[in-house]
Amino acid sequence: MKVVFSSGGSGGIAKSSGARSLAQHLSRFGGTVLVDGNLTQQSQREYFGLADDDCLENMLVGGDARERTMNAIVTPDRLPDGTGYAVLPGPISYNSKSLDLLGRSIGELVGLADFVVVDTDRFDAEALADNMTVAGGVMLPWLLHGSETGSCGVVFRLGLLGSSLNDGRNALEALVGAGVSPNGIGVVATVQPGAESLDTSPEQWRSRLEGLGRYLGSDRWTPANGRLLAERKPGYPDDHEPAWLIHAGAWVRGVKPKPRTRPRPSAKRGWRR
Repeated sequence: MKVVFSSGGSGGIAKSSGARSLAQHLSRFGGTVLVDGNLTQQSQREYFGLADDDCLENMLVGGDARERTMNAIVTPDRLPDGTGYAVLPGPISYNSKSLDLLGRSIGELVGLADFVVVDTDRFDAEALADNMTVAGGVMLPWLLHGSETGSCGVVFRLGLLGSSLNDGRNALEALVGAGVSPNGIGVVATVQPGAESLDTSPEQWRSRLEGLGRYLGSDRWTPANGRLLAERKPGYPDDHEPAWLIHAGAWVRGVKPKPRTRPRPSAKRGWRR
């Protein structure tokens, strides 16, 4: 899988931190770019403290397409120690052309990177039907083109309580109803505080998600999650990756999950100027 979106049907379910963790994991297997695709919120810009002159608009500056793309991405050497992936920031000035520029940038990155992880906002049926949103104008066309063939997919974060569960299921149904193949939808159940006792067994979730996607595992909040955020880490250390992340990475790579027992050096390929 070349392009993978990180999204969901509600807020506060670790879409952005999950995107960073997935990008860090995939960077151990090839050159990876994390795209700050939530154009209005830009969580990755805030998380990494990127300057205004690091912006999507740099895609318009330079010579050929490759040079312009390299001008726009922030390479790992400019990010916190241990970061294995590059970051494509969002626009510094959001306008009607930003969606088109985002879509074009993903297309250019496909030719430069092994994996492209796009952090996006929550969506619902209305957003999916509107081609002036990231969900309807960028994510949906990519998924319609590549979800069946395995070239593109979405890691969908689903909450387990209240609106985070109901809105998530509605969004999944809208995605499949719009023509996206369930083969291109991987679901991670986010276990929120108060939901620890709920059944998250694989058998239960495969039954719940029949026809809507593949269950990749459950992401439980732990002190380690908190430390990642507090210390502005780019993702989990290689020998401390949770099971959901190993399964999600294997799904994106098209291989069977194989938990590692010792660290492996990061590939960090393709981001030297």
